Amino acid sequence: SAREPSGDADAWRPVFPMASARVQRVLDGDDRPVDFFVAYYWTQGPGRELLGWGNRLYEGRHWRYLAGGTETVDVPGSRMRIATARLAGPGQRRRWVGYWYWVGGQFVDRPLLAKLIHARAMLLGGEPRSAVIAVSAEEAGTPGDAQQALEAFLAGHPDIRNTLKSAAARYFVMPDYRTASASFASRISGRSVSAVAVRRTSSP
Repeated sequence: SAREPSGDADAWRPVFPMASARVQRVLDGDDRPVDFFVAYYWTQGPGRELLGWGNRLYEGRHWRYLAGGTETVDVPGSRMRIATARLAGPGQRRRWVGYWYWVGGQFVDRPLLAKLIHARAMLLGGEPRSAVIAVSAEEAGTPGDAQQALEAFLAGHPDIRNTLKSAAARYFVMPDYRTASASFASRISGRSVSAVAVRRTSSP
């Protein structure tokens, strides 16, 4: 089941203020809750960039960066490379974040490669839409247990790529942008979302 993230001040909150639509839901994993986040860009431009200044995977007041890297995770039928970050929170809490970018119709884990693919797509008339996708869970014991929980989550959601593509193609041709954003959020999170609830800060 999917639910809204906690309203607690120290909850994990990625910051992508100029995204066309942002979706964050807490999903039930096998042994702990898993946060699922998408920041979606209908197009990119000055001040509205997937990899722009001010975009962060944590808000910086309650969570801070400890270490990062890349991992290869198993999903049904393939292996996928993702970027990772380990965060420190209040009260000795630790959180593991796995994230990747969707640009030019493909998934990549490196920011520089994401920028190059997007630039090529714009030059050649390719896919203009893009997104960052992140999954996160708190550690419950050893440093590796949150990563294992997220890998299990990804194994159970193998169709994220097609969900992004089909949701974007179907809903972002709607004339009513707020309704389109709400429909996209519902498709991604598997839960009904009202147009009022969708975080939107800019026009497409």
